[in-house]
Amino acid sequence: MISVCVPTFRGGDRLRKLLFTLPEDIQLIVGDDASGEEASGTIKAAVYTRWISGGCLLEVSPTNRGVVQTMRSLIGLATGEIILQLDDDVVIPEGFFETLRSLMGLPNVGVLAWRSKGTRPGQSTDPVPGFLQPATQLASYCMAFRRDVYEAVGGYDTRFRMYCGDSDLALRVCLSGRPCYRVWWPLVPHEEHASFSERETDRLAIARADLAAFHEKWGAMGDEMEKRALAKLGET
Repeated sequence: MISVCVPTFRGGDRLRKLLFTLPEDIQLIVGDDASGEEASGTIKAAVYTRWISGGCLLEVSPTNRGVVQTMRSLIGLATGEIILQLDDDVVIPEGFFETLRSLMGLPNVGVLAWRSKGTRPGQSTDPVPGFLQPATQLASYCMAFRRDVYEAVGGYDTRFRMYCGDSDLALRVCLSGRPCYRVWWPLVPHEEHASFSERETDRLAIARADLAAFHEKWGAMGDEMEKRALAKLGET
């Protein structure tokens, strides 16, 4: 079974769009990260309008914990052997779950993250069927892995709050001997809405702290850390 984990902060309208693109043969787990009474009501309505027959868990946190800690909590509730984590501002395209199931059947696969559809930097307009790009700088807006792979490396590191937790997880999985990839088909529409805090200053401060924590942990950032991890994987 596939467990789909979605953290959200005041994202009821975005969540409603996403949920109607998901199949019913999954376990859905939504984490409301202290959105407040009114926004939480909108989130609850979005979840239970789509999943009126059950099959969904809704966790409501009394305090704002951040994306990384929320996701770790949701994965702890999941029972599926495959974990798919999604931001609340994506929609899942036709054929996605067939591709996911097929790729999760590959031997020794690590973390998979999908290329997003669009014209902004880091996005693409044309899918490339069959293209798996070796990478560790992976974005968790649409990311998947097997439960045993996640647990083998200790799961998410909660020293990160909003950023870097995804790449940190992929790095550890890669260094454990399992290749991680960016998947180029189907491309996944993503609004890239920062649904974590309403205040830009808060988000920038969190980003700086997370980047500093990543550098302290790994001694390098971005392309350099990815290069090291992929080279190490090639030696095994």
